[in-house]
Amino acid sequence: MNCRTGEIILEQPTKYFWNGFENLCKRPKDEEGLSMLLKIKQWPLCTNFQSHLPFHMNDLLEAMPLSAYTHPNGLLNFVNYLPNGFLNVDLRTELQCAYGMSDHLSVGTKKLDIKIVDIVNILVYVGQSRNGENDYEHNEVLQAVRDAGCGQKSLERVKKDGDNPGAIWHVYNARDKNKINEFLRKVSFERGNLSQPHQDFVHGEKWYLDRNLRQRLQREYNIKVHTILQCHGDAVIIPAGAPHQVCNIKSCIMVNHDFISLQNIKKF
Repeated sequence: MNCRTGEIILEQPTKYFWNGFENLCKRPKDEEGLSMLLKIKQWPLCTNFQSHLPFHMNDLLEAMPLSAYTHPNGLLNFVNYLPNGFLNVDLRTELQCAYGMSDHLSVGTKKLDIKIVDIVNILVYVGQSRNGENDYEHNEVLQAVRDAGCGQKSLERVKKDGDNPGAIWHVYNARDKNKINEFLRKVSFERGNLSQPHQDFVHGEKWYLDRNLRQRLQREYNIKVHTILQCHGDAVIIPAGAPHQVCNIKSCIMVNHDFISLQNIKKF
């Protein structure tokens, strides 16, 4: 998928994506001559992660944070208490790979969405530029972290040796979902788009809230966002029902793993 346009790129070999993962000069161009901001949304698509990479999956589960909740056999993972065949949702472990876009913070890697299950996202690899512009890239990333609304501690992590920033998350409280939906309905109307009375603007990755929209949402509805800088090796846990979006400031490989916590059974 081209994150800039939402276009799905079909019938291309994987090297079409990977050639430009760390090399800006090799990124595919669109019809207007602009570099595509590509992502592989889900891998594997039709089968499970375990069957493709069993040893990697075992290592991942052993290193899983809060394993009582996140491990498939964890005592506080509600999945263990359901009868076989009862679960009506597909709990997945999958890779999410995307180009970095520190100069495109209004686009985003993953648009606003909600999941009915809890997720833990682990950043397992952060790509490095191969164009010999490391100083420029560092300054660009630092500015992106500031513009995204990260706090002073996050800025210190970027400046610090050893902390390799990869992505920025914006997460909202689950209780604010209806107000966010109302706000996006209003914005959509202001932009001349008609909507159905019960249309959901929060599900389905249709909107990315850029800096202006986030500030306006807080000003008009008093809804605050939790901004999280994710560095290499960091795990971000998103509770079920919490609206969230992601922007990769560097090219990243993430592992996304679903679970169901006892605290969020009501939402499920």
